[in-house]
Amino acid sequence: SSRRVFYNNTDVAQNNNGSGILLTNAAYTAGQEDLFQGRPQVFYSRNSGLDADFNTAAHWNELGQFGSGANVFNYHGTGVSGNTDYPQEGDIAFIGFDPGSGRPHSYKASAAGVAAAEVRFTPMQNAGGDRLPRYYGANPTDITVLRPTLSFGNTSEIENINSISGEGAILMRGDVDLSVVDLGNFLVEDSSIVMVESDAATLNLSHLPAEVPNFFCTTSGNGSNFKGLRIQSNLKVRGDMEIIGNARFNLNTGATGDISVGRDLKLAKYQAVTSSPWLSYQNFGTARSIEVFGNLRVEGDGTRIQVLAPTSFNQVIHNLTVHKNIYQNTPAGIGLNLFTGPANDFIALTLRGDGNHNFVNEAGMTPKFGRLLVDKGNDLTSGFSFNSQIIVDAPADGNTKPIELRNGLLTINHTSTDITLSDGGANFSIPSTAGLALEAGTLRISGNEIGMNLSGLLKVDGGLFEMGNSPGQNNYIEYSSGGSAKIEVNGGQLFVGSQVRQGLTNTAGILDYRQTGGEVQLGIYDAPSANRPVLEVTNDGSRFDLTGGSLTLVRGINSTSVPSLRLNPTNYNTSGTADLIIGNANSPTGAQMKNIGIQSQISLPSLRINNDSGSDPVVKIYTSNLTLEDYLDIDGGATLETGIYDLTLRGDIDNDGTLVSTGGTLILDHILSDVTGSGVFDLNDLERIGGGVTVFDTDLLVKGDFDMDNGTADFGVNELRVQGNAQIDGELSI
Repeated sequence: SSRRVFYNNTDVAQNNNGSGILLTNAAYTAGQEDLFQGRPQVFYSRNSGLDADFNTAAHWNELGQFGSGANVFNYHGTGVSGNTDYPQEGDIAFIGFDPGSGRPHSYKASAAGVAAAEVRFTPMQNAGGDRLPRYYGANPTDITVLRPTLSFGNTSEIENINSISGEGAILMRGDVDLSVVDLGNFLVEDSSIVMVESDAATLNLSHLPAEVPNFFCTTSGNGSNFKGLRIQSNLKVRGDMEIIGNARFNLNTGATGDISVGRDLKLAKYQAVTSSPWLSYQNFGTARSIEVFGNLRVEGDGTRIQVLAPTSFNQVIHNLTVHKNIYQNTPAGIGLNLFTGPANDFIALTLRGDGNHNFVNEAGMTPKFGRLLVDKGNDLTSGFSFNSQIIVDAPADGNTKPIELRNGLLTINHTSTDITLSDGGANFSIPSTAGLALEAGTLRISGNEIGMNLSGLLKVDGGLFEMGNSPGQNNYIEYSSGGSAKIEVNGGQLFVGSQVRQGLTNTAGILDYRQTGGEVQLGIYDAPSANRPVLEVTNDGSRFDLTGGSLTLVRGINSTSVPSLRLNPTNYNTSGTADLIIGNANSPTGAQMKNIGIQSQISLPSLRINNDSGSDPVVKIYTSNLTLEDYLDIDGGATLETGIYDLTLRGDIDNDGTLVSTGGTLILDHILSDVTGSGVFDLNDLERIGGGVTVFDTDLLVKGDFDMDNGTADFGVNELRVQGNAQIDGELSI
């Protein structure tokens, strides 16, 4: 039988070259020309007004009006006239921009509906054909004029359009079923925008594509009306998502409704006359998640992110994840309000992504966070800084802490920030690929037997890091054996209630301790673990640098075999002006001050034995000789016992207490120094080496030998008594 073409219930025999078939749909790609009648008309937008009627002929140019050599600027211009038709079924409609001003054309579908084989957006471009960024108009009426735009209010208005393509914008004013139109070549354009303008208390959107290039929502009245919208499905936005004007964006309570934003999430005024955009999580239903892979911008009058009317009934914990910076610029008392109370619904903030980013509070409320998770990159080369005050106020006495560190460096840097990291339950942990830096403010750990598990970096450059606030709690730092645990103090105060140690059953711990400034106090309230020093830095791979600031052991552990200070690192640096202090005004009385042992395989910068407490501390050298690069100060009532070990001093001695050696040698190795004090010098052997001058402003009793190989020992009017042998190769002045 012969082959036939059937169209609209009419058939034409093969090879019939009669009048042909009237072409009413332009979606054909091949065919024998003499079998078809007519051709699709091609129209170009020319009206620069807002919401120009699609079905008005005067708003269009028709391709046939132009001669050869015309270009896109001619097609969308107003240089020709006389068109008497508008796009209809089978036609192609181009919506572009005004060639003179660059303002995008904005066309609105008629209530009766529009028809076309294809609506194609002409990309905004310059004379050279380079694409241009989106349009930012100066007037409130420009709020939805971003790119060449087609707007519509319901599905019936666009169901006779086969496809929409090109780089432009579609504006929905209702819950439109976009699946009736082929949007593939529109959605693939990274600069295209899906816009929503709500005029309802809550406009429920149930037919959005699963993925859109950019999403922009506002309200009627050029953004000034307080109207809401809700997306009932999961949505992936490859580019930016914007909530503008007085839009109330309410997250869905059903099974779906999570949002992923590939670039920035912006809440802003834009061109709206008034502005109070809200992003509201709900106080019931499914916990929602928003992930922003770019910046979060909370800007404009009344702008806020919150749980809407949080309650304590069936608490819902939502999540907001940000990969880059967070900006807030709002009126006082408004902005990021993610937490209102420990039992109420709240929004947990997660910080992810590679690179170093910040929270920038240009104006607005002090942000309130309930839970903060830092998961930046996979090591300390990424991080996040809070350089203005924040409140992190969720309960800290459970296994989940207000701040959780997984990866990257978290920096706290504002004097008014005061955060309790843990006060019960589990210890606060810093894993090996994470770090916590304090530059200003206060961080706290307290509670019975609550400490820090340190495998990463603890850095104090300013402020107060307080571990413990009362006796008997045992607030400690326990470092791991992986080789990545590090304490760095360059300023501020690090106060530890008890000990900085390895695990109680682990002898392989490795710590990198570096101090260039600031004040460190250890053992402030307790030192209960008698098998561990108050501070120990030992094992292969460890490091101890003490070149500035002060390091104080407030108490010891009262052991004749376990030192209170054990230093045997692989690498060290103790040059500089640091102060190593045993005891202070808050030291206890009793046994913990009577056996404070020092076991050090490295030299120490200096040593002061402080008796401001009146507890008469006794410090002893254990198992090895000791060298001090700088001074030795012994307060009245305090004692240093060197036992059978040598003590080498390269600075001054000020002894108002007791310095006693039973078998070792006191070695003075310096160029210029003083030996002073009203205390007791009970020495076994005394040796002075090197050139220079030592001035003795006190009497000395040497029960053993006195050796002097060079330089000058000037006793002035003071007495030197040597009960053993004396060998003097330098100058002795008495």
